[in-house]
Amino acid sequence: MKTKLKDTGFLNRREIEKSSLSLLTAVSGFLKTEKTDAYIVGGFVRDTLLGRQISDIDIAIAGDALSVGDGLAARLKGKFIVLDAKNNIGRIVFPEKTALCLDLSSFTGTINDDLARRDFTINSLAFDIKNILGKNDELPIIDLFQGLSDLDQALIGAVGKNSLSADPVRLLRAVRFA
Repeated sequence: MKTKLKDTGFLNRREIEKSSLSLLTAVSGFLKTEKTDAYIVGGFVRDTLLGRQISDIDIAIAGDALSVGDGLAARLKGKFIVLDAKNNIGRIVFPEKTALCLDLSSFTGTINDDLARRDFTINSLAFDIKNILGKNDELPIIDLFQGLSDLDQALIGAVGKNSLSADPVRLLRAVRFA
């Protein structure tokens, strides 16, 4: 990493792989027509900042992700799969197009509330997908828990004091990240 991430606070559009950027542009256009607010969250933001290969894109949707999922999949010529109906989580796969998949989840309240429920600070980074359609190359990152600083320092910190006890599997994820 050439610059300190905590000093920038932005993800540069030019750092996003072309296939991912094209897909995000299409998703943003669709969500704009649906008047649905959504954020790119977690691993996509983290891994793009670190220059790592992207395999999935997590999208937090204000509202019912499952109702948006079918229409979005049809627009993108993908297949929508419900992963957890109770928690409104689904996935769009593109069997012939790309290795990427889109994971959709619903959130209630604000994006800040959603990020506060996440496991680690480095996974609580987000940006508003509407910004993909803008002219500015710098996409402002929402970083409420100093995830950028932790990325700079190679630290794995919990978002909150109950983050790990809420889901013990998160301990295994911490080891994987380490």
